[in-house]
Amino acid sequence: MIKKHLAIIALSSLAAAHAHALPSLGAIANAVTPSSSASGGSVDTGAMQDQLSAAYGAAGKEVLLAQVNLAQAVGLKEVAAQAQATADALTSGATKDSLQEADKVQSEASKAIEAALKDGNTRMDAAGKAAYTDGMKHLGLGMLRYVGLRSNVMAFKDAAQAQLTSASIMDKMSLGSKLSTGTYIATELPGHVSRLSSTLQAATAYAKSHDIPVPKDATAALSSKF
Repeated sequence: MIKKHLAIIALSSLAAAHAHALPSLGAIANAVTPSSSASGGSVDTGAMQDQLSAAYGAAGKEVLLAQVNLAQAVGLKEVAAQAQATADALTSGATKDSLQEADKVQSEASKAIEAALKDGNTRMDAAGKAAYTDGMKHLGLGMLRYVGLRSNVMAFKDAAQAQLTSASIMDKMSLGSKLSTGTYIATELPGHVSRLSSTLQAATAYAKSHDIPVPKDATAALSSKF
């Protein structure tokens, strides 16, 4: 019961914090149900949540693949193995729990990789540098995917708040639970992008100081903003 109330409060506060932003029509176009479109264009927040979850999970897999390569390059075999296992387990129908677990693994891997980059004893051969460059590329692509979700997140917040406002007291309780995955993503995404940006900045600095090519996707990601 407490979790349901917290989910409702989270939905309300998220929408209020971004009430000035307009939802992306492109992001919500496929989420309008045929019947509701004819009767006023109300939006299926469940479908929007599914789309958002799938896209968030795909971006997460990209980042985990990046961390596999980066971790292998700096000699963190266990970190690489955990990132690979998490990526393999992250399916298109990911739940809030599986997304939270993937984010946790990403955060831990980032910390370990950044620590290794600061270690003056870290050395790479040609194969290691190639893996490192590939890791930077995937990290950049993953970040760009996350950043690209901004309009979808805004549309979900607006639609969820609209549905919550018009719902009955009993429906509000169940709605908070049903939309908990989307609420988690909307809450977590800005900070998650910021943390990954820090890792990419560290990786880029190391690459430049060790004659390792910096992929254009990594450079583009560093200049992007959520």
